[in-house]
Amino acid sequence: MARAYSDDLRKKLLEAHAAGKGTLRELAERFGVSVGWAFKISAAKRQSGSIERVLQRRAGSRIDPERVRRLVQSKPDILLRELQAEFGRAGQTISLAHMARIVKQLGLRLKK
Repeated sequence: MARAYSDDLRKKLLEAHAAGKGTLRELAERFGVSVGWAFKISAAKRQSGSIERVLQRRAGSRIDPERVRRLVQSKPDILLRELQAEFGRAGQTISLAHMARIVKQLGLRLKK
């Protein structure tokens, strides 16, 4: 995943635009950013009055990794889709890819 541009770059571009040193298109080229990003941060500044970006937070997983560990240890030949079904019975939906990530993070190995 791409990393966010720094607040310093955002500040420099917006200050240059406010000082009349060029249009957003010209400044985007000069600073090496996309024109869309320049327009986006300019609009965000107009709406919020702040040049700082809003921090984005990912929601944590609601799947209990210790429950996964217990299930795998109690039934070592369990399949990912069977693990998925166990959580489905409890009303928790989880993709196979996410289940595989959890199993890998726990350092567990599945036989099949």
